[in-house]
Amino acid sequence: MNKLLIALLLVSSTALADTWMSPNNAGGQIVLTDRKCSDKYPTLFQMYSRTSNGTTIQGCWALYDGLIQVVYNNDNQQYTYNPASFTKMQNY
Repeated sequence: MNKLLIALLLVSSTALADTWMSPNNAGGQIVLTDRKCSDKYPTLFQMYSRTSNGTTIQGCWALYDGLIQVVYNNDNQQYTYNPASFTKMQNY
C-alpha cells in the first residue's frame, strides 16, 4: 500500500513542480524532476544523479509497472528503482 501511495504521489506531483530524491550507491543522490526530457525521450521526465565528489549524470525517468525506470544520457544504461526509496524535496 505504501508503494502504491508513493507511486501515485510521484505521478501526480509532476503538476505541482515537485522534486523527489533518493540516496545512491555513489554517496550522492538521484533526483527526479517534473521537467520534460529530451526530444529523444519525449514522454519521460528529466533526472540526474550526483556522486559524493560532485559528478552529475543526466538522464530521463518514468513510472512504469509501479517502478521508477531511468535511462542515463551518458551511456543509455537503464536502471529500475523502488519508488519507496524516494522522498519529496523542499522547493524554494
